[in-house]
Amino acid sequence: MQLVGATKSFIRKPFINSYTRVGLYSAIVSVIFLLISINQFSYQIEEIDFFADINEIIALISFIILFAIFTSYISSYFVTQRYLKLKISR
Repeated sequence: MQLVGATKSFIRKPFINSYTRVGLYSAIVSVIFLLISINQFSYQIEEIDFFADINEIIALISFIILFAIFTSYISSYFVTQRYLKLKISR
């Protein structure tokens, strides 16, 4: 795409979008598994009350999702930047 004159941001944008979407999907799957395990642990060990407050669960879920989106965005940006800096032969 660089050979036909596309800018770096135009080339980078679809990669960042797709990897950020993958990061979001993986965060959702990990949150589901986390909630299932918390539920199982709470059922098996009654003395320990994992996340009794709903605000703690919401804060944990939002942190996991935001961290996954942020890390996938940053990593895909730097990976595409690395490949865009390579010398192209015309």
